[in-house]
Amino acid sequence: MSRLDEFLRLLCGRFDNTRQLEELRRSGSPALPLAEHVNTVCNDKIDGLPADFAGAFVLEESYYTTEGKTHASPHLFLFTADILSAAQGGGRRRGHL
Repeated sequence: MSRLDEFLRLLCGRFDNTRQLEELRRSGSPALPLAEHVNTVCNDKIDGLPADFAGAFVLEESYYTTEGKTHASPHLFLFTADILSAAQGGGRRRGHL
């Protein structure tokens, strides 16, 4: 499994902060919004990608709920092995992790 594949396996899926909210309620701390995140690789939705394209486009769909109202906040990210290598080696370059 490549480093990119391993990273995407950890990053993609459905996540929320329900457990954190319960802990905050029990401790009497101020409430935070319910945050739900759905992260999905979406290369199959992008027309014109080369057959040998080595990166992954990830759609992050975030939903924040406060006072019964939900606000959507989608983001599109591109991850490549080059970006992961730069981040791992500490060689931060402009436009990279």
